[in-house]
Amino acid sequence: MTEPDPVADSAAVDKSEMVAESDPVVETEPPVAADEQSDVGEGTAESSPKETIKQAIAVLEAEEYAEFLETYVVPSEYAKIKERGVALVVVHFAKSNAPEMLAVMKEIISKDLVPEMSEDGKTAFYDVEQRIASRNTFALVNIDERWYIPNKPPERN
Repeated sequence: MTEPDPVADSAAVDKSEMVAESDPVVETEPPVAADEQSDVGEGTAESSPKETIKQAIAVLEAEEYAEFLETYVVPSEYAKIKERGVALVVVHFAKSNAPEMLAVMKEIISKDLVPEMSEDGKTAFYDVEQRIASRNTFALVNIDERWYIPNKPPERN
């Protein structure tokens, strides 16, 4: 076994620990770029339809299908998934739905599509070229200030 190297270990010290007591520490939020601000709908940039889609893409690309279902499926629909067995649904979702859902969401982001919002601002409808579940509409619904993907898009007003 080798002895610890105190010189190498000192280089790994967190630089935040090196702040002198006389140095003021100011915590600020980084500015939000205009394209990251809420595009349409309620909530903050993190809860906008566009940001929700970007985050969902990252989860799908990482092949974290169980996390995707738990995070982005409407809570009442996810409760039904839990009753059937998440593992079983994940296997089916990974093979059949995930690839087309990922393609649709990438289309929305790459084309910078703007959703048509319902009158109450709680549903964002995207008209897409890529078909998903035999439809050319992708929707997100806002429940308790978070955007979710419904199994079937609601009717437009």
